[in-house]
Parts: sequence; structure tokens; C-alpha cells
Amino acid sequence: MTALLGKHVEAAIVSLSGQAVTPDKVRLLATTLDQRTPAFPDAPTFAELNHPELSLSFHVGALAPPGTPPEVVNKLEEAFKKAFEDPGFQEWANKGSKPIGAFWGQKKWTEFLKEYEGTLVEMMPLLEEAAKAQ
Repeated sequence: MTALLGKHVEAAIVSLSGQAVTPDKVRLLATTLDQRTPAFPDAPTFAELNHPELSLSFHVGALAPPGTPPEVVNKLEEAFKKAFEDPGFQEWANKGSKPIGAFWGQKKWTEFLKEYEGTLVEMMPLLEEAAKAQ
């Protein structure tokens, strides 16, 4: 996002949850969400652009170094889950049109990240094409 706002790159894949991701700062070319996002109602989904294989959920994760003791990982996971389920957080997310879904634990994240890298590689040429067309 810093590189995009600093005009060091022409396009980027970014999380819609960031404070800088607002219609007055960036133009969303397309979203990987299943539906258009209220903050950017004119931005199509990849499914609408005939690329349903690039539809993804919105994801935010926390990482720890390899070898982190399981008891530390479990304690962190419990704390993140508690924060995610907090009514104040849920209200903030909904009020700010920040798309949130379900809480994922370590096992689901590990499976997801293995698949996600390949999807990003597929997505970059399409984003570059969309940026040139506009």
C-alpha cells in the first residue's frame, strides 16, 4: 500500500481492511470477494470479470516464527479468537464496511496459505491488464 500511495507501483493487491484503503485514496480495480464491497460499489468482483477462480474471501492472519512452542501458539490463538468475537470489534468492522467472516485457527490457516500463493500468481497478470485498460 505504501508503494502504491507513493506512486512507486501502478497496481497492488491489498487488504480492504487497511485505514488507507478508502475511495478518496485509491481506486479499486476489482475485488476477490464474492460480492462487491459497499466502500467501493463500482469495483467489480473477479467473478463478474469472468474469472470466478480468483474469488477469495478476505483474510487477515497472524504469524509466528518457526519453532514457536505449541503452548505459545495456542495462547495466541485463544487471544485472537477472543478479540475477533468481541462485540466492539464486530461493530467497528460492520460500521466501517470492513468485510469480516469467520475466525480461523492455525490448522485452517496452514491449509489456506498453501493454496493462496498459487492464486496470487494467477491474479497479477489480470490486475496489470485491468490497470492498462483503464
